[in-house]
Amino acid sequence: MANVLKEVTVNIGTIEGGSEDNIVPAYCKVTVDTRLPLGITPVEITGMVKAKIHEVDPSIKVSWKRPPQIVTESTYSPISARITGLLAKNSKEVTGAEPLYSFTSGGTDCRFWRKIGIPAICYGPKVYAMGGVDENITVEDLVTTAKVQMGTILDFLAGENP
Repeated sequence: MANVLKEVTVNIGTIEGGSEDNIVPAYCKVTVDTRLPLGITPVEITGMVKAKIHEVDPSIKVSWKRPPQIVTESTYSPISARITGLLAKNSKEVTGAEPLYSFTSGGTDCRFWRKIGIPAICYGPKVYAMGGVDENITVEDLVTTAKVQMGTILDFLAGENP
């Protein structure tokens, strides 16, 4: 995961084009999901992609059809943030252990909270087959997660320190 945070990650979701398998297609549509590390903006990545495509063929039209509110720069909450300490305290109280700390390459709603000045971190149940057909969690993990999150929220709103 540490390497993912240093690089732009890309997933080619779909590729479609043409009308029949025996006819050269007049168009190609590709859907791509990118996750940006800290320090690279959506504007920069847009320029990089256009430049690479135009190296191959300058006549190729490149367009983005993503709602502006979804295109966001990378954000983070420092490990020293009060919310992180409160989560650790509540995790210890509920589970008997500190949470495992890691980073995610993006896609969480934390970025929206951080953009309006509210510190945010991710904490959730263990996910099985993430992103797959049978993605799932256990009910026990869901209940445990809810207890930790609720304790953290109440402590945060009460102004407590870890």
